[in-house]
Amino acid sequence: MTRPVAAVAASAVLLLGSCGGDDDDAGATTTTSSTAPVATTTTEAPVSTYTVQAGDTLFDIANRFGTTVAAIVEANGLTDPDRLSIGQVLELPTTTSTSTP
Repeated sequence: MTRPVAAVAASAVLLLGSCGGDDDDAGATTTTSSTAPVATTTTEAPVSTYTVQAGDTLFDIANRFGTTVAAIVEANGLTDPDRLSIGQVLELPTTTSTSTP
């Protein structure tokens, strides 16, 4: 389907007319600059578990699974983070960060 030439010309005039071609503002320049804020969100990822092996420490476990000792202590209600039992199952919460423009 083709448009009549008059309709195309009218559209072009409409577009040009919206460019601020008024004689009242001759020589005036408007500059707009905006920077969108970036939002960073930290969310808890699904909890996985780990069974303590001989020689494990909370520090090693936290490093291996991308979490912190404090997060493991809190998730498991540990009263003495230096005392782990072989075979003990620990919940391993991990945190992830995302940035949104």
